Amino acid sequence: MAETNENRYRLSYDEVTNGLAEQENAYTGLPEAAPTGDGFHTTVRLERYDPGAGDWEEIDSESVDGPDAEASEPYDAAERRILARNGLEDRLIDVVAPWGDHTIEPEKSEAHSAESIMKGMLIPTDGRPHAIDIRKDENGSALHDLQRLVDGYIEPFDVIFGENICLYVNEEGLGNYPPNRAVYATRNMVEEGYLSQMDYTSVVQEGELYTILWGDIVAVGFDPATGMDRDLTDAEIAQVGDYFTKVSAPGSGLAEALAIQQGRRREEPVQERGVSLKDEADASRDASDALGGGSAPDDPQHGMDGR
Repeated sequence: MAETNENRYRLSYDEVTNGLAEQENAYTGLPEAAPTGDGFHTTVRLERYDPGAGDWEEIDSESVDGPDAEASEPYDAAERRILARNGLEDRLIDVVAPWGDHTIEPEKSEAHSAESIMKGMLIPTDGRPHAIDIRKDENGSALHDLQRLVDGYIEPFDVIFGENICLYVNEEGLGNYPPNRAVYATRNMVEEGYLSQMDYTSVVQEGELYTILWGDIVAVGFDPATGMDRDLTDAEIAQVGDYFTKVSAPGSGLAEALAIQQGRRREEPVQERGVSLKDEADASRDASDALGGGSAPDDPQHGMDGR
């Protein structure tokens, strides 16, 4: 099997159990699920290796049922669906199963060639950023897969990293998706005179809250000469991952959204280097638990299109 540090994803199966069917309980007369002795049931889980925690985290799963536990098609079909949902059809994937471990080594077809894949990063809500393969269609456009990743129409956001790295978010994310990351003003934004998206009247100061991004975020490279998206380089992947881990950390968007909702603002600006938002993230999770699943503020002062 592939080494963990080379293959960051795997599929794992629960123990296989007999099939279930609804039967009437002889004592209560109520319907209940009971083993039939025929068929099988299990769950296949897609997991990503988290080097920081040194463990695997589940990111998707699917139940698998069928008439014959020895038949491979139900397992294979579930694996294909999970990998397709997560854009991993062309990746080397380890499979950990009760009947034996193996590795999926998909054959490269013309439709799934290197030219039809673009390297990017996904920054999930309250999750760690990770590299992904973004699929292009027969015309070389990645629009459909970008829309799938943000769950709707995309809106570009390019103020953090300059013109060579573009972020895409759901254009209707505000109020419809959870707050993901807080964006803090950089020195370059101050020098270029960006207006605060909190009041639209004053130029932001370095480290101050500029805006909040809502819902999952996708990062890709951008070529100003051609006006086309491109692969992120390895250096850019490291840059994006570092920013959305150390500066704009998981939980930062929720922390700032709650602060706005409660009518308070951060006392000290966040520096671009060397400062973690761990305390704010911890506080945001506590506040989220207290709210009991409450929605995002109806109208926090928010925007992304002004400078």
